[in-house]
Amino acid sequence: MNELTAGVYPLAPDCKAFVRGGQVIVSKKRNTVDVTPRCRNCKHFGKGHSLYNQRQDSPVCFARPKENGRMNGYAADVCAQKRYYATQGQFRACNKYAPKDPDNGKTTDSPSR
Repeated sequence: MNELTAGVYPLAPDCKAFVRGGQVIVSKKRNTVDVTPRCRNCKHFGKGHSLYNQRQDSPVCFARPKENGRMNGYAADVCAQKRYYATQGQFRACNKYAPKDPDNGKTTDSPSR
């Protein structure tokens, strides 16, 4: 058994090390690729409003607009606000997923507010 002295030891970039029970264990890192489509990679993902009279933008899906009906008694100016369902970039993409344009990576058909 080899004895280690105090110090810093270099590891290969594809390895990781940890100490357990007085032993240093070195193992290969798992190289997994996330193939699940995520909201952050969708062209409909962007910043917008998800609530009435919202001051700051939040992450929303522009492919899923909310209905602004007058049945709740809201004034016409409130009903005219464009709102979308809120989301987060790490969420799994919905059925309206469309990959971003590879040229610029920005949303191409986001509606203006």
